[in-house]
Amino acid sequence: MAKVLGLDPAIGVIYIVNILLIVLWVVFSVANAKRRGDL
Repeated sequence: MAKVLGLDPAIGVIYIVNILLIVLWVVFSVANAKRRGDL
């Protein structure tokens, strides 16, 4: 992680944004599952 950020700040930003999108997708999926009563 540190090496990626050190090589190119843009790559680090893209990496962080991708993680945030994945986290939001997981939270959204879990919320939908609970709403449907799957969990």
